[in-house]
Amino acid sequence: MSERYTRRDAEEALERLAKLLGKSTRCIIAKPGKLKVVFGTWYVNYNPHYGGCVVKELCREQKGENAPFGEHRRSPRDFCQMVNDIERALQIKKKSNQEKFHAIR
Repeated sequence: MSERYTRRDAEEALERLAKLLGKSTRCIIAKPGKLKVVFGTWYVNYNPHYGGCVVKELCREQKGENAPFGEHRRSPRDFCQMVNDIERALQIKKKSNQEKFHAIR
């Protein structure tokens, strides 16, 4: 039986990926008396009527947002699978770099 994926699963997957890449997922920081928008942060834009999830990044330059992985929307299941694939690729790259470093020594 397949497991149902939700918006929250997609958000958690993006948090893991953002952490690996040194990005933030906190778009707004609350300070006493005011809110501050943090540019460069990533978030999941989810709309089930338009096909699901897409990663958006807040941009100061464009006074809006862009899509660092493209505008193609994915279902929460496909989105989580995409993030898992990216995480595996980054782990393979990291392992490859470590092996090269040890071979040089």
